Amino acid sequence: MEILKREQVKKEHTWAIEDLFETEAKWEEALVVLKEKETLLKSYKGKLNNAKNLYEFLVEFENLHSLIREVHCYAMYASDVDTKNSHAQGMKNTVETLTVSIDASLSFVNVELMQI
Repeated sequence: MEILKREQVKKEHTWAIEDLFETEAKWEEALVVLKEKETLLKSYKGKLNNAKNLYEFLVEFENLHSLIREVHCYAMYASDVDTKNSHAQGMKNTVETLTVSIDASLSFVNVELMQI
């Protein structure tokens, strides 16, 4: 059985990554938004001990993780189409690096939640 190249596969049998982001440029804009959300959430460090701040933080935290899922899926699907595509592999690496950075930046959360 011959393995088809992406362009040889009928569109209805492929991932519709454009449902996540219409273009790669839109995906790149989402990366900027993720960095902005990271900065916003870091500003809550030391402030999660009251209900208002905790609620606001948790809402933004959930928004951040929803966007991470979309950005990550887009990059993963793009790289899975052709694992030899270095550009798509770079996109995947970008998301993974950003996610590690966000996790490190927000490492204070568990400690603060345990102190409530």
